[in-house]
Amino acid sequence: MKHRHTFSYILPLLIGGLFACSGKKNETPEPEKPANVFSVNSNYKIPAGFDLQGHRIARGLAPENSLFAIPFALAIPELTTLEMDVCITKDKKVIVSHEPWMSSENCDHPNDDRVMAYEEEKIRLYDMTYETIRTYRCGGHLQPAFMKQRIKYEPKPLLDSMIIAVKKYCESNDRPMPRFSIEIKSDEEWDNFYTPVPNEFARLVLDVITRHDILDKVLIQSFDPRSLEAVHRINPDIPLALLSNSRADWEADRKKLSFTPAVYSPEFKGVNAKLAEAVHASGAKLIPYTVNDSLAIVKVIESGSDGIISDYPNTVVDIMKLYKK
Repeated sequence: MKHRHTFSYILPLLIGGLFACSGKKNETPEPEKPANVFSVNSNYKIPAGFDLQGHRIARGLAPENSLFAIPFALAIPELTTLEMDVCITKDKKVIVSHEPWMSSENCDHPNDDRVMAYEEEKIRLYDMTYETIRTYRCGGHLQPAFMKQRIKYEPKPLLDSMIIAVKKYCESNDRPMPRFSIEIKSDEEWDNFYTPVPNEFARLVLDVITRHDILDKVLIQSFDPRSLEAVHRINPDIPLALLSNSRADWEADRKKLSFTPAVYSPEFKGVNAKLAEAVHASGAKLIPYTVNDSLAIVKVIESGSDGIISDYPNTVVDIMKLYKK
């Protein structure tokens, strides 16, 4: 018989009482069941080389895609990959940013006024030089979804700066270099407005990667098959990840490319053992995003996934320790 550990996470609620009246006398009410109960198959063996990725440099711990987040993410020994997003500036620099604009969620104007939602389209990174972009400050607002974040204002960093900072941290702390999972934020509707066309976008990103000699530590990912095709044409040896939504239709998605990607990364909600089997049969790996909830982490691990992209890699580590080594 397989041994299983059961863990309960209960959110105390002040709802005026724990039990509803049944209307019957002398009847002991049954205790409430925990809202979230999950079982861990402790005999499951996590595959060798399991890739634990800190989503947007582990944004559950510190502001997304920031230099400030690096030490918090890399202080987790089990973290193998830093996941990040890149866009392009007017002067053709590769900048680390999830959106190709200044986000109203976490950015301020140079005069410290908050960026408002209606302004975002007007503050396009592709229409600004980096010298202008770096006068804006991001990361200083506490995010309601990430209340344990350490916050700090910083300008959006260049990919060059991110790679240099990671190398410096690893050298100073005798830590192995992580991999870099870099998402090219392109979309056909964004061409020549928010971003350059895929061929130019891919070339600019690969130029930075080549300059810092980290080709062997890079995974390029995108929702846009055009960008993956562009990278593949420039350097077919670079592993590529095709991002997808919760629909997670591997057979349909893989046909969008002229080659089989090294990794398939759908939203975690569509992940199960059948999907993992199909992806593995094609010679690819399955690494879902963005897996934060403990229940979801267990489901994704036991589905047979080859890794996890999470805002909270520290939580993933705690659960990974419950499995057979």
